[in-house]
Amino acid sequence: MTQHVNFDGKKEANFPKGLTERMSPVRHDKWEDVKGMPSPRRISHLSITTNENYEQMLNWYKVVFDATLVNGIAGMMEFLTFGNEHHRFAIVKEPSLQAKPLGRDPRGGIGPAVVGLTHAAFSYASLAELLFAYQRIKEAGITPSYCQNRGLTTSIYYYDPDYNEIELMVDNFDTTEECYLYKRDHQAKDGGLHSYDGNFDPDKMLELLKSGVPDHDLKDRNKLIELNKAGRI
Repeated sequence: MTQHVNFDGKKEANFPKGLTERMSPVRHDKWEDVKGMPSPRRISHLSITTNENYEQMLNWYKVVFDATLVNGIAGMMEFLTFGNEHHRFAIVKEPSLQAKPLGRDPRGGIGPAVVGLTHAAFSYASLAELLFAYQRIKEAGITPSYCQNRGLTTSIYYYDPDYNEIELMVDNFDTTEECYLYKRDHQAKDGGLHSYDGNFDPDKMLELLKSGVPDHDLKDRNKLIELNKAGRI
């Protein structure tokens, strides 16, 4: 029997923004309907364990993702969401855990000196959205570790208070098919996998976008490199 939750109008009206914009409803397949190994529909959520940085971590994810608190146990474990998911982040406090040891990362900055998941990436619908988010996050005192166009994406990278890396990005091509073909056939040849000449200043990029420079020019890695050489970005 299908499970349902009874809503009343007042509670339903308080859903976080975007929650009801589901990509597709949950199906009710019979066993025989599944003919081969399925792929997950999406990445649902990240569970992040922290220590005495708990409140800083909770606030960081609220600010960076404009996330809403769903529920939890205050000071111990809390769940945040944005968009069309019941929760996106679980922040869990384990006071006995040690912080990550830090060292020099390949870009010359400070980063984790241990093996593990490198980063989680979150995609925006447009360059304007990405830069709007960057500006709001900066106003809250959070700045990126670096920004780079790798040919496939225009990306802004951050470290959270525990030095977990988060990438905010926008695809540089309009369709998934174009992105896939570029990733498969061109990115390595273009230097996007191992070169840092696609770095950019997000404040300068924002000003260029506001001045009327088309977003597709700002997302074009070769054009961005030329703007960089000219000191414009």
